Amino acid sequence: MRVCLDIEFQDAIVCILGGGKVALRKTKQFLEAGATIYIHSIQYEPEFNTLHINKVDKDTFIHTLAKAKLAIACTNNESVNKEFIQTAKKHHVLAMSCNKNQEQDTFSTVTKRDKHLVLSCHTNGSFPVANQNIVNDWKARLEILETLRNKLQDHALCHDLVNLDDQHLCFFQEVFQTKQAIIYLLHGNSSLKARIQCQNLIQRSKAKFEEYTSTTFFLAKKYQDIDLETLCKLLQEFHIKPHFVFLFWQQGRYVMQGAQTINQFGFDHQHIQINPNQFIKESETLIMHTKPTSKTQNAVLVSMLDSPFLRSQYPDARFVSCLDDTKVIERILYEVNSAL
Repeated sequence: MRVCLDIEFQDAIVCILGGGKVALRKTKQFLEAGATIYIHSIQYEPEFNTLHINKVDKDTFIHTLAKAKLAIACTNNESVNKEFIQTAKKHHVLAMSCNKNQEQDTFSTVTKRDKHLVLSCHTNGSFPVANQNIVNDWKARLEILETLRNKLQDHALCHDLVNLDDQHLCFFQEVFQTKQAIIYLLHGNSSLKARIQCQNLIQRSKAKFEEYTSTTFFLAKKYQDIDLETLCKLLQEFHIKPHFVFLFWQQGRYVMQGAQTINQFGFDHQHIQINPNQFIKESETLIMHTKPTSKTQNAVLVSMLDSPFLRSQYPDARFVSCLDDTKVIERILYEVNSAL
């Protein structure tokens, strides 16, 4: 079993075998960490001539290896790399290879570092190009979380901040500028198309109500990052004035329970009830998750958002997703505008 360690390399010797692009990348990484680099290769990338390193012959290289803190094999020959790894281990030197499954002791990671935080990532050599993007995403997320945490009075809510998905994290970052929000409440769905539909509604809402920050929020627990009560607590804690918009077929359990929670905080809300019958033709039978049926011939399945599950239940039915309809979104925005 491996353990991640943050090791100091200032003035440490690192021996690198190879002179190609991988070796160049590793050389730069450990030079930045303050290491002294000894390198041996038959050929070198031209950029090596601009770096403060020690290019040495094979005998000097192997002699220096015994004093090294780390040995890195970066040639394009797997057998040469493996032999170098075994030699380094005989000298009890930590060893790393650009090839998989060569009994290396360690992997190099992509790292972001500041005085408060160290983020490090590697993909076991399976997707090294992704490492930098993953670390950058983590760092951006943690910077937003730090800003939000510093604005909290009730630090018990810090645990809930960590659970926020990217959409809601960005929402809170933006809403500090406007101090007022429109939050569209839906049952929810995790499909990619459903999330695109939500983003479309959010963008249309932002364009219509520039002085507000808009987002969507799912009321079904399996689609939530935080629950509605916690969302309201955060909004109250950050002194944000929200306007909640229920987008449901009828005033059922989700609407009634949600309204009760929102009322406890004294926030505004409205319910926009969309008539599903507008999407069916005269000869068709309406199917909804609230009105299941065994009849699927000449049937139309109507859902607020895309739903792969409902599609699978009624594969022969025509599927309609309301938030794909421009007129539905225009009506939603019209009614929201009337209530603000």
